[in-house]
Amino acid sequence: KKPKKKPMALSGLMSKTIHKDAENLSTFERLKLDQSLTLMMDYLGMCERIVKTPIPLVYTRHTARFLSWWLVFLPFCLYDALPNHLLVIPVAGMISFFLLGIEDLGNQIEEPFSILPLEVMGDGISGSIFEALEMKTGKPKEVRGVEVIPYNKVSSQPSSFVR
Repeated sequence: KKPKKKPMALSGLMSKTIHKDAENLSTFERLKLDQSLTLMMDYLGMCERIVKTPIPLVYTRHTARFLSWWLVFLPFCLYDALPNHLLVIPVAGMISFFLLGIEDLGNQIEEPFSILPLEVMGDGISGSIFEALEMKTGKPKEVRGVEVIPYNKVSSQPSSFVR
């Protein structure tokens, strides 16, 4: 049975591993891992609040309509303002390009998680964790009976998720 909230299920498994299954770790290492897990879950909660905060569709539509009408009438306003009337179309086109780009950027900022490479970042993080565990214990780790290959051996760009 698949859990409804995968992040919560994974944090539960990590917590169980920290408290019960990690005999090789000292008390200090377990405490630090537990603090990091708590902090990660706090950040996860913050991210979920961002995702679940609704941006009214009316706001987005109203902004797009207003900008469209403003850009339609822009050439008429520029006609008398520019010394050479042949510049009206290129100037209006350039202004339109920048303002529509800003509007599109605003729409992407409203829904940030659809454009971020989260899967690649997660794969990189898990690969780094398993590699560190392998270096500490000297043997490859297995997850659910499958040997985990360190991320840097799988990818030609092991740090591609780092900016």
